[in-house]
Amino acid sequence: LAEEAETFSAKIEVEKRKIGEHERKLRDCDATIKEKKNTLAAVAPDTSLRKKVQQLNDSLDLAAKRFASEIAENKSARSVINELRRERKRFKQLMAQCKGRLSSVEKQVQDVVAESQMWLEERSEYVARIEELQHNSDTA
Repeated sequence: LAEEAETFSAKIEVEKRKIGEHERKLRDCDATIKEKKNTLAAVAPDTSLRKKVQQLNDSLDLAAKRFASEIAENKSARSVINELRRERKRFKQLMAQCKGRLSSVEKQVQDVVAESQMWLEERSEYVARIEELQHNSDTA
């Protein structure tokens, strides 16, 4: 389990680094886009070109919002997954405890059954002996 935990921890660290790198790239892209927007706004006096730039800006803003919502959803999913992993670990521990208790109880039941069978056999012997003595006293 420790190796598995270390493996998952390493994977989580790698993913965190990737996320950080992607966020840095996203900020760089946003900065580049802002520069390009400013350059286009200064250079493009044509209204149709301005409309096209505005449409592209709107599309870009929408994509950025979707990306942010996906990142938030992924973060939420990661926390759910981690919680489920913790629950699975706890469940396995409880299952092992229950199996131990079950084997102990089964052993106790076997011991009680064996003892009961011994007492029943002894009782049968006494009943047979009593019947024999009664039969002997009736015939005498």
